[in-house]
Amino acid sequence: MKTDILSSIKAIAVDYYGTLVDVGQPFTEIQKWFANTYVTFSGNINGMYMAFFKEHAKLQCGKEFFLGQTLLMKSYKKSCDKYSLPFFPEAFQRLVIKLFTQPSAFFGAQQIIKNLRKYYPVLLLTNADNQILYESIKMQGFEFDFILSSEDLQCNKPDVKVFQRACELLNTPVENVLMIGDSLTEDIHGATSYGMQAIWINSKQSPETDSVLQLTSVCEIESMLCMPHV
Repeated sequence: MKTDILSSIKAIAVDYYGTLVDVGQPFTEIQKWFANTYVTFSGNINGMYMAFFKEHAKLQCGKEFFLGQTLLMKSYKKSCDKYSLPFFPEAFQRLVIKLFTQPSAFFGAQQIIKNLRKYYPVLLLTNADNQILYESIKMQGFEFDFILSSEDLQCNKPDVKVFQRACELLNTPVENVLMIGDSLTEDIHGATSYGMQAIWINSKQSPETDSVLQLTSVCEIESMLCMPHV
């Protein structure tokens, strides 16, 4: 498969959070925020968090598109209503922005993108709100040839429209585009089902098996794509 990638890849699409930037466990941080904010709540704080988590999953799987911040806020409001708790939207908004703008890039990620751009057009393809995304990109010093977010298209990966638009921006046949990402469902299966090639960044070393090529770090990409395409 390495030979196939080296001989056929003409452009690259790469995910952001979890692939280039170590976002950690934002939902765990939200759960901690609930515990600290509602410290006097006599009920089950885990129950409140589960209500939040379930509402988030339901909205995410629905047909209507929401910005990430909106989806999280709606889920938070629902959990407050269910347990008759006060709602603190401004504080929660600050938390969400912090969770997705403050995390640092994985070591060497900026240099890898810089090196790849010497030989390939590189498109950032991510499920993210533009306000938060662009602030993070600026803070981390990344540069891409193209940026395409879920907010731009009003839909999330793995929607086929995301990958279709990516190939259009890259002006490259689908079979010659490589998707690099950390989510099997959103990045890898979404891309390969459209006909793209893919490399799974399994940074958490998940034991899940999959036929797609996987690496533990985006920094390993360069050794696989060390030859300039023609």
